[in-house]
Amino acid sequence: MAMKHDALVPQPEDARDLSNPSVAPSAQSIARQLHITRMNAKSEADPDLDEEFLREFWMEDADVIEWAFREFRRSCKFMPAISEIRERIDGLKRKQLKKEERDAQRDEKKQTEAARAAGELVPIAELRQRLAEVVGRCRMPAPVQPRFNPVLLPRPVLPAVQFTAEEIKARKEGERAEIERYKKHDD
Repeated sequence: MAMKHDALVPQPEDARDLSNPSVAPSAQSIARQLHITRMNAKSEADPDLDEEFLREFWMEDADVIEWAFREFRRSCKFMPAISEIRERIDGLKRKQLKKEERDAQRDEKKQTEAARAAGELVPIAELRQRLAEVVGRCRMPAPVQPRFNPVLLPRPVLPAVQFTAEEIKARKEGERAEIERYKKHDD
């Protein structure tokens, strides 16, 4: 007997029964909310859509799922799309995260104020004043005066050997004669 590879694996009936107590609380909550929303929208049950909702939201907290469906039912009389419930859940998570961040900042601020009141923290203005006092007490050494350095003084640059005009002319002629001799050897 050949099996179809594209067929879904059949599940036992008790696994599909969402009222079964062994099913996760989030799955029970999803099933209940889908039923209430379906009754509110006056629409028929769709097992495939129900399974897709379960697959998408099975990790979510049951209270969050109930809140998202309730919020959807308040604003719409139709069955929700998965994306509409996801948007509400993600929005709630963002709000909760912001609230947690605000609470953490408020707690940190309270701790900082308590530490200041106990003298454990010093205000920044006082730190600046103390630093200025310490710097004022420290004497900086007098700057070193440079001594005479002949390398740094401007001097006229003179050639190493100074030739007269006649000596330069004689030297050029000697160099030309030497070049001519080399040329004769190459030919």
